[in-house]
Amino acid sequence: MNSRERVLKALRRDGLPDRVPLQFDLSRPLLEAFSQKLDIPIGWQPNYYEDLKYRTSGNEIRVAMGSDCVLVGGGVPAGFEPQQTDDGCIVNEFGMKMKMGIGWYDVVEGPLEKVSSVQEVLDLPFPDPTDEARFDDARRYIEKYRGEYFVIGDVELTMFEMAWHMVGLQKFMTDMAMGEPYVESLLDRTMGWSIAIGRRLVELGVDGIWTGDDFGAQNGMMISPDMWRRIFKPRFAEVFRQFRAVNPDVVVMYHCDGAIAPILDDLI
Repeated sequence: MNSRERVLKALRRDGLPDRVPLQFDLSRPLLEAFSQKLDIPIGWQPNYYEDLKYRTSGNEIRVAMGSDCVLVGGGVPAGFEPQQTDDGCIVNEFGMKMKMGIGWYDVVEGPLEKVSSVQEVLDLPFPDPTDEARFDDARRYIEKYRGEYFVIGDVELTMFEMAWHMVGLQKFMTDMAMGEPYVESLLDRTMGWSIAIGRRLVELGVDGIWTGDDFGAQNGMMISPDMWRRIFKPRFAEVFRQFRAVNPDVVVMYHCDGAIAPILDDLI
């Protein structure tokens, strides 16, 4: 069986694949190291959130190393380049100021750090998720690998992480606990963004959609299971419903770091 068949057989629990399917990510330093070692150019895919660029780039390297999966995502408008700051940071489309760390980017300043009202959330300009130029790379890689490899559309930072990166984690968590009205308005906007990106990727023919927000710490959840069920569960259900409305057979995947055992049955 080929890579796509292998992954689908495993994920759909339709008997045993011929071997364990593989999918792995490479950080920027690893992409550059393996590109040099294997003499394979890195196929960079710019992304609306810089760290996702390293999730979706380097498909040629990954398949050469044995991956059964390739990844695509939502890119940036034609001609867009992140603003470069004097202190070595970049500013993305959402107004997040980001600095490169050891292997990933950290948001060091968000556009809603002082937010206190729903109107401020509604007034924040969001990029256009339907700009077709965002999907040029996705189209190319889907056409190249469709049918042979399992193609994943990546919409991580589905709502929670995108929201708290705009506000700052401490403030967002505090305001969520205090029931500040702007919190759910912002989550609705970030959720709507991911739905628009994900639906287009499903329309273009990805086999699976990779969603994700980290709710787990080392020994337990970052928020209570009850809060997750009240605020996030119905929103994730809507996200998954929207993707399956485009293609009922699309495989919905959900990534979450940390100890989230209390909500696993809810996710199922």
